[in-house]
Amino acid sequence: MKRYIYIILALLAFASCVKPDDPGKNNGKDNGGIPKNWTITGTVSGDDGKALEGVVVSDGLHCFKTDSQGKYYLEADLSETEYVFVSTPAGYSAPVQSGHAIFWKFLKDCTKDSNGKYDISFTLNKISNPDRYTVLIFADPQPRKSDATLDKIAYHSLTCCEDMYRDMKEYVATIKGRPVYGIGLGDIVHQNLKLLADY
Repeated sequence: MKRYIYIILALLAFASCVKPDDPGKNNGKDNGGIPKNWTITGTVSGDDGKALEGVVVSDGLHCFKTDSQGKYYLEADLSETEYVFVSTPAGYSAPVQSGHAIFWKFLKDCTKDSNGKYDISFTLNKISNPDRYTVLIFADPQPRKSDATLDKIAYHSLTCCEDMYRDMKEYVATIKGRPVYGIGLGDIVHQNLKLLADY
């Protein structure tokens, strides 16, 4: 089952990726296949300093695989791009802040050079035993305050979500000797960012 999950995630990540040009051809690129007019670039490396090759980086519209030096280039339209995110290769995990895997960076939080271009790099954490882990998945919890007025959703689910959060936390506390990952999909705070901390 685990192998099928890897295959599905890999296919999704690579399906829309740009294949780098042949380094021997110019094709509107600088030597080595580097785009001339990139607006975002950076490196992807492990926390041991090792450059990570073949990692997919995207702005949600374009993808580019890192080269042998861990470098990537995106010819992004900054009027449409809000963030850049990195895929997570086998054997690595994204840094975690307040329980959230930080595999993206918002452009608004990054600095531009004098030409208005971004240099955004990522450091991933190496995992000692990447084949042993637990994944918890839930979808569409739609937490809402119990005193919220009825709308087209027509129900209040904050109490159910609080039960779910508690149950998951208690279950995770029983798991020893392996990392635990959680994936929450869809309507995680029902447009109410004040609920994000509980989530």
